[in-house]
Amino acid sequence: MEEQFYMAWPWIVAKLRTPNSILRGCAAASALALLLRIAVWASGSLSMTCAYTFLLCRMDELACGAAIAILIRGPFQDRLQRLAPALFITSTLAFAGICWGRHTLDHDDAMIATAGYTLIAAAYGSLLVLCLPANSWLQHLFSLRALRLFGKYSYGLYLYHFPLTVVLSPMKDLCVAKVHSFVLGSTIHIIFCLAVNLTVAIISFHLFEAPIMRLKDRFQYSTARSRSLSGPAHEEGSNVCMGLAADNNPGIG
Repeated sequence: MEEQFYMAWPWIVAKLRTPNSILRGCAAASALALLLRIAVWASGSLSMTCAYTFLLCRMDELACGAAIAILIRGPFQDRLQRLAPALFITSTLAFAGICWGRHTLDHDDAMIATAGYTLIAAAYGSLLVLCLPANSWLQHLFSLRALRLFGKYSYGLYLYHFPLTVVLSPMKDLCVAKVHSFVLGSTIHIIFCLAVNLTVAIISFHLFEAPIMRLKDRFQYSTARSRSLSGPAHEEGSNVCMGLAADNNPGIG
């Protein structure tokens, strides 16, 4: 669904043009996504997996990131950063409450697949905002070399973990049997799977992803649109397609 979003969102931004219009579009997309997930649950005939995998049902998380990309560059930056701590704590506790009350972490659960996804978007969006102030302890924490390593290869980790699961999951029982402990065997298995996944992601990044990303130098972004928009806020909004990823991680951007 990320690829579908990347194909559609630049076109939508070009049509909406101004930051205020884009923000209204983000709000509309978020509301529509929640309503669609509720409709999937209320129908009784559709699997909640649809709410997990269908792009239109997950737009609130993507729209949250797009809205932050505009707000953090405009006059609402200070207000956004002041609200972020309370929003992070509230949304995190609310989601934890849902999981505790429902006794599950299953993404097909009705509450998690409806309100839960919106709370996740709010929690991670506010956490991102909390990491942005220069020299904050959160920025230092998430800038640790180990975390940046996983960030650099995160797309490969995300992309390859599912097919690798087919091969690696059956090894869990073997690990448990070898050490005669479910907890220790499961821990060893998780570490082994992470090491394999990271190795595959690193190889893919340097042999496949990086050569393709170097082709970006052959394409120039036009500044004509940003010049035609009046006011600094409009100029900032015209770059929303790049988002925050390009600022912080060229590999992801």
